[in-house]
Amino acid sequence: MTIDTERITEAIISTGVSPLALEEGAQLVQHWIDDESGFEDEIIAVEVGFSIQIDSLTWVIGVQDLICADARGIYGREHKTTKEPSRWWNEKKWLESIKSGPQIAVYALALNRGVFYENGSPFVLGVTTPVREYVRAVVKSSTPQFWPTEKTDSWQEFDDLSLSQVVDAFRVKAEQIRASKRSGLLPWQLPGNHCTSFNRLCDYWDECTKGTFPANAYGFDQDDPAATHALPFLPEGAKDPDAVILSASSYSTYTQCLEKGRRNALSLKSEESMALDVGTVLHAGVASFYKQLREQQQLALTK
Repeated sequence: MTIDTERITEAIISTGVSPLALEEGAQLVQHWIDDESGFEDEIIAVEVGFSIQIDSLTWVIGVQDLICADARGIYGREHKTTKEPSRWWNEKKWLESIKSGPQIAVYALALNRGVFYENGSPFVLGVTTPVREYVRAVVKSSTPQFWPTEKTDSWQEFDDLSLSQVVDAFRVKAEQIRASKRSGLLPWQLPGNHCTSFNRLCDYWDECTKGTFPANAYGFDQDDPAATHALPFLPEGAKDPDAVILSASSYSTYTQCLEKGRRNALSLKSEESMALDVGTVLHAGVASFYKQLREQQQLALTK
């Protein structure tokens, strides 16, 4: 199986991030490709957007990195980068954060009852429970490694009950946001301990503590990948003034702080992050790799 490295390089450069992020990200991409050299599962879709309508006025959208099929059936894959180990950060903590967070559960819900969009064309998979998701991260250490160390620890399964709980939790969050919107009041939340995460102050700290709050409008964070991969394909009902559109990321942000979520939705963020840029490079390069594998799988079927 031959991989066109120039295509991968073009995908990486097209991200437009800084040279340092390009260099670091490209190295991680190469390690990822080397680790996946024997990949054999059928590739169904690569970096594909999805939407899940969970009630008449609420949608959950996102982007699944990879959808595959093995002997057990269809499953989803999520690709990550993570910071190098330290006194406060290790494989166990990373795995706990992934398996206890909403992101992988939302992707499983999409496989079960969502609509996917490939080049704008919708398709439904309707994967029955238990729905499987596989997540792996390349660690940004001097010698890159992969977490989890044991690939069997990468799997997470979701039954009907757990998926129903995801739906209910998102409906509750949407109602909180709707109530905040209808009130016309600002701010949606006051500053507090939640403004500091990993010893770093929120970007909005100065404005919030000074009582400066932008106009009360509502949208969807345009920096979220789902803004291009899923948002444009939602039905007309999603334009209703009372509609709430969430992603796993925005759900987490609103849970941390409603005001931060509101500001992100207004696309007021000014943060530039080396870590985010490196992650962008990894996803671009790895997606190019899997797209080529998919093309070769499809070509083999025609012979």
